[in-house]
Amino acid sequence: MSILSRFLTCAMLVALVVFGFVPVAAGDPVYTHPDTPGPALSPSPEELAAAVTCSGNFANGKQAVLLVPGTAQTSASHFSWNWKPALTRADIPWCAVSPPSNSLGDMAIAGEYDVYAIRKTFALSGRKIAVVGHSQGAMRPRWALRFFPDTRAMVADFVGIAPPNRGLSLHLPAEPLITTACDLAACPAAAWQLRVGSQYMQALNSGQETFPGIDYSVIYSRFDGGVAPIDTPLDPAPGIVYRHVAIQDKCPLRIADHISNGTVDAAAWAMIIDAITHPGPVDLSRIDPSVCGQPYIPGLDPLTAVQGGITALGHITNAAATMPRVLSEPGLPCYVFASGCN
Repeated sequence: MSILSRFLTCAMLVALVVFGFVPVAAGDPVYTHPDTPGPALSPSPEELAAAVTCSGNFANGKQAVLLVPGTAQTSASHFSWNWKPALTRADIPWCAVSPPSNSLGDMAIAGEYDVYAIRKTFALSGRKIAVVGHSQGAMRPRWALRFFPDTRAMVADFVGIAPPNRGLSLHLPAEPLITTACDLAACPAAAWQLRVGSQYMQALNSGQETFPGIDYSVIYSRFDGGVAPIDTPLDPAPGIVYRHVAIQDKCPLRIADHISNGTVDAAAWAMIIDAITHPGPVDLSRIDPSVCGQPYIPGLDPLTAVQGGITALGHITNAAATMPRVLSEPGLPCYVFASGCN
């Protein structure tokens, strides 16, 4: 793990005063059926449109990609110096979404921006798309698929790098220290929702986590210091095409941490490209083993990698310092419950 990656990972965890992380006692709410149509989106059309940027030739026959950034990031701070130019060099059209509050606000609201972004990317391309995200951005778009079922027919591939699909967990002594900090000083809304067992996570994983017609690839690192490997798996429905792989399954000696695997890591990128350019999920047998000797994604030089990482660190720090904080988890929107909004 590089010194820069260590700083970025530690800064992300500490600057956010991260998450409550104490499992929440599970209740027994009755959630809406997965096939219940979703409601109208609550943000204004202008707000939704301003949150999505797109680039490339959407008529070139290649599967378009929707990029979804991680916690405390925008699509620019997270992807403008790595994945966006890499897709452009590969002549793959892309869109990217930046939910409000640097993805530190209410993730249910952010999920509505994901809904809009999926619909827009699909409309531009005229064919099914790939959703590719890192960290929170590798998990949260499942809210769109769960509660806005029209989006499922628009997605061919769902590729998540280091997703906290089970919620985020930490070990002693971090848990009690961070919990106390959140109780006393408050935490961003997303921090509460990312806890293992939060109301948000229970709703997200209710009923059905995966859906027919979508190939799911979950890619993680055994050396991830931000999202533990145990937090990443999905619980696939019968018949779902799903693969859960470690970067080290292909490159056993590779030290890929939470930041690098979602920004610069060549092996992680090769797995993404494999998943979105072939039928089915990622297949490690198709990936050239020479990628294990490459530190950075194609076209990314060391100077740009360092400069981009420093800029991302500054963005994370500023976002965490300026984001409004709350003393408890936000309530869930009424549409997630079987009783609806009547």
